[in-house]
Amino acid sequence: MNATACPICSGPLTPPRTGRPPRYCSKQCRQSAHRARERARQADTEAASQRARLTRDIARLAELGAELAAAWAPLGAADPGPGHGDPITGWEAAIADMARRMSNLAASITRTAGDHQRTAAAYRADTRLAQ
Repeated sequence: MNATACPICSGPLTPPRTGRPPRYCSKQCRQSAHRARERARQADTEAASQRARLTRDIARLAELGAELAAAWAPLGAADPGPGHGDPITGWEAAIADMARRMSNLAASITRTAGDHQRTAAAYRADTRLAQ
């Protein structure tokens, strides 16, 4: 690498008379690049954890959706419609509970996706800085 400017601060690099050419203009810039690489590694680990959480929550949301559809199917088929006697009751609490759990999972998915977006942006910024 024969750069003429520091990748951190864009300051000039002073080549030594002998030995390897410098990559950074100062110890501070070298340390800054090291910290950026470490933050990028941490962001990569966090992003993987967030993707695993999203995969798990989305799968559970699909399961709950199937449970909700299965719970409703016999009720929809058995409902005689308006004007044909008493409506079928007793299912409301179970359906409401499944819908509430689905809503909570959807909120968790929304938060995790936003967190992942911020983590990915931090990762991209740190990897650009660390190079």
